[in-house]
Amino acid sequence: MKDTRVQRLLSELLLPILGILFWHWGTAFLLWFMLLDVVSGLVTGRLHPVQKTSLKQSVIQIFELLLICLVIYLLTNDIVTSFSSFFAYEDMGVAQGYFIVPLMVFGEWLRLTMSKKTGVYFFNSISYSWSRMAFMGVFFVLASFGPSELLLSLALISLASLSILWFPQDIILI
Repeated sequence: MKDTRVQRLLSELLLPILGILFWHWGTAFLLWFMLLDVVSGLVTGRLHPVQKTSLKQSVIQIFELLLICLVIYLLTNDIVTSFSSFFAYEDMGVAQGYFIVPLMVFGEWLRLTMSKKTGVYFFNSISYSWSRMAFMGVFFVLASFGPSELLLSLALISLASLSILWFPQDIILI
């Protein structure tokens, strides 16, 4: 089967880079995207009809969610206000939260539908989840030193790309 790392790099990292460059997204903003991505992956993985995510991997993902929340709190000191700012962020006069959440749900639904149609199920291994946890821990330490917003955002994107490059997705033929 084909390696999906290039497609994953483009789909998961291109939007944050464009957001930093053109829409002035901050690090907490990017972390909310990551949090929503982890939540959607966690829910999809537990509900997949063919290959459910193991309990061990689900626990790792929950710890990753908690670590992301901790980093957001470290950066903003108020998670509720930070999420409200993320959800209500307007570009072209429309709050993005009303589009992002349904798009993420739709994307996961498409992924499940395609896996049923093609007979191929791509999923992230436990080692990938561990690497994301480790990189999030490194990012937490970096964030506690208080570098500039741009440096933090670039570090976050770099660490996320390392996870994707080092660990290809596992494949199950259904």
